[in-house]
Amino acid sequence: MGIIPDKFILLSHDDKFSEQKLVNNLGSEDAIVKCKDKNKTVRLAKAAIRENNVHMASVKNVCNGFITELDGMKNEQNILEEIVRVLKLKSTKAPRRAQRVILMGTIGSETEK
Repeated sequence: MGIIPDKFILLSHDDKFSEQKLVNNLGSEDAIVKCKDKNKTVRLAKAAIRENNVHMASVKNVCNGFITELDGMKNEQNILEEIVRVLKLKSTKAPRRAQRVILMGTIGSETEK
């Protein structure tokens, strides 16, 4: 049997944001997979986003009721505050254990360095 999470947090972005991040990443010099053709890059980005949307729809369907979806377009501080709010422990006398949390984001949801 696999791990069953206590919380599943999904950071969501709009498709235009994800597309722009992918196009920028594929066109950068640091990219592992490089694509210099702008039209091909945009097509690849759109295809990746469509595939991601299909997968995420399935995840949402399977984990219905367990997923907390947060707006990933907010600034980092607001996102952190919402995550803290979601992870608040309830006061109980039961023995405590570490929470099992899955934090997942859409394409392009990584933080800037």
